[in-house]
Amino acid sequence: MLIEKNLKYRIINKCGIDEEIDFGINFLNQLFKKIKIRLSKKTFDFEIILEKNSEVKDGFKIKIQNNKIFIISSNSEGIRCGIFYFAEIVGFRWFSPSENIIVPELPVEIKKLNKYIKFSFPYRGLHICGENHYDETVAKWMSFLKMNRKLTHHEEVEIVGDELKKLGLKPDLTVHSYSFWIPDEKYYKQYPEWFALVGSKRILQKEGGQLCLSNKKMREEFFKNIIDYIKKYPQISIIGICPNDGYGWCECENCRKLDTKKDRKTNSVNGRVADFVVDICKRVKKIYPDILIGNYSYSNFKDFYFLEKMPDNLIISFTLGGRCFKHSIDDPECPINYSLYKKLKIARQKVRHVYVYEYYIYNWEKMPSPTWEVVYKDIKAYKKLGVDGFLSEVTGINTNIYKTNHLPLYIAGKFLFNLKENLNEVMDDYFKKRFGPAFLFMKSYFNTIKKGLEKMEGCFFHKPEELEKILTPKILKKCRKFLNKALLKVNNEDFYKKEVKKEIKIFDYWEFIVKERKRYKLRGAIKSKKVDEINLNLKTNKSFQLLDKQTLIPPIKNKSFFEIYSNEKEVGFLIDCYEEKMKNIIIKKGHNLSSVYGSDNLEIFIAGPKKDKIYHFIINPEGYFCVSECYNRVWNWSWKGKFEIKTKKFSDKWQVLLKISKEQFKIKDSLFFTIIRNRHTDNKWEITGFPSGGVFFDVKAYTEVNLK
Repeated sequence: MLIEKNLKYRIINKCGIDEEIDFGINFLNQLFKKIKIRLSKKTFDFEIILEKNSEVKDGFKIKIQNNKIFIISSNSEGIRCGIFYFAEIVGFRWFSPSENIIVPELPVEIKKLNKYIKFSFPYRGLHICGENHYDETVAKWMSFLKMNRKLTHHEEVEIVGDELKKLGLKPDLTVHSYSFWIPDEKYYKQYPEWFALVGSKRILQKEGGQLCLSNKKMREEFFKNIIDYIKKYPQISIIGICPNDGYGWCECENCRKLDTKKDRKTNSVNGRVADFVVDICKRVKKIYPDILIGNYSYSNFKDFYFLEKMPDNLIISFTLGGRCFKHSIDDPECPINYSLYKKLKIARQKVRHVYVYEYYIYNWEKMPSPTWEVVYKDIKAYKKLGVDGFLSEVTGINTNIYKTNHLPLYIAGKFLFNLKENLNEVMDDYFKKRFGPAFLFMKSYFNTIKKGLEKMEGCFFHKPEELEKILTPKILKKCRKFLNKALLKVNNEDFYKKEVKKEIKIFDYWEFIVKERKRYKLRGAIKSKKVDEINLNLKTNKSFQLLDKQTLIPPIKNKSFFEIYSNEKEVGFLIDCYEEKMKNIIIKKGHNLSSVYGSDNLEIFIAGPKKDKIYHFIINPEGYFCVSECYNRVWNWSWKGKFEIKTKKFSDKWQVLLKISKEQFKIKDSLFFTIIRNRHTDNKWEITGFPSGGVFFDVKAYTEVNLK
């Protein structure tokens, strides 16, 4: 069958009215319109027949014979995926949600086909971070890649639920949610004993606390609220009961009794979480046996499933934090990954439903991502273990991540759908469709970066400083050679020339970063400036500035400078946060974690000479703040110390002064610190910091300040 311009076609939908199938049909109609193929109900050159058949389960059957294309499945998901599979046969490609769909050059010959494709994994999804955890274009891209799940917060089902249903993306509510089921505003005043006891005080969840999981009445209400929610949203199949993000665990006697001896030694809470999860799962199963209850394997409760037999209505989101991206997850040569793999294997043996939660773009958004082969090997390993599927965090298209990170995400989508495809063929298809006559040179360019990753010393953790280990002088030289040759090859090809130039622009940026970083490398301790009085009238020294978290050089705009002052009694941190759009900065009122952290803010971490405790200050431009005393994995947000915070806003910046008492913090000759600025404006969260773009709780990486 030959597809050429000005052909007419018709679609016979024997499946009835269905939003998901209608979306697939409408999307296909728009694609055909791009290549001047017209929809017609009377006369036609070929027809597409959509049928439901209960025998075609867990996938779809596609049959192409003469001028007829049959797409058959037992459900709407199969029909949608079959429609998009046919679009790919015709030659349409959508490699990145931030780019347009690539259309085929006609004529295209469609070969005879009779194929039954079964989904390789039942769970295929992404978690879109951003406003309402949703981006329409990314969600449509997910649907086109034949995904079927999207992580969704409980309150967001009301907002995006209808749109997700249309796209065939089922909401998975395995999210941080204690504060959703037992909200502070509704329960704290009447039942403070339901909330975490931290530092001898029952604290609110918005102040960084969890719930008192041992409290039986709280559990009753938690369960009741789940049942009410299921009644309201009967389309939901996975309900999440995960702890709030962060720590703030209850220190009451009854909660501690639920923890194991090992928990108490390591400040973990596996025992209490296991007891709580099993209890809630059993209660829900009695009323709604088909609903899955989701919980993370994460943070200081990552091993809770080890402790007792888990109910078969539990689904675990197994979080692969701190993994290496140079090696596949099951590579026995990688001690980091293989340890995680063995734990995942145990989780799969102990829990009926497990899916992997990944961080393919975390801390590496603008950097090269030559990890497509690692992703492919990961997916194969997950299939071998029999896990339900996979999820990775992504952003909306308002960020730059898809310029450099779309390929591993595209490969993940392709092989979660059909692991029987050949990786080399999929990659060759990518290079040919994007770069045309420059196919071989661009393939060599991408493979050269991949070789840089494979040859780098040690593991790869998406740390910004690893860029130089991949893009060595030798690798940079080879990359430039292949890019130059590719550009000559597409001299008269408008589309392909544009695609090659995009990659050249990205490479120029990486090369600039590698060279520019040398100017901002910190060597040794810094000195404070001696003054009699520390106040806002002092000036910041522009030799100290916050660096971009990923590039490790200052941002081009909206820079931040700081100076540290000291006298006999106090130490002062004075920070200037320059901002081109002062009217757009986000400021939420209130001395609580959700308000302050939800604003544009500064985080200042301070440790004394012994580094046994960290003091964490979060301050917004209006002077609202939260402070915690941290040791091991205990965050005491109710801590009261001796300090002073002042802020001031100008037309082009906002300024913060933090003064701390030397006596209070047991500081004499030196202290250690890191500063982070979280900039929320322009619908993005930009992170800059000092040192190394901000090192948060990694106290070993803090910078020393000499106060002598």
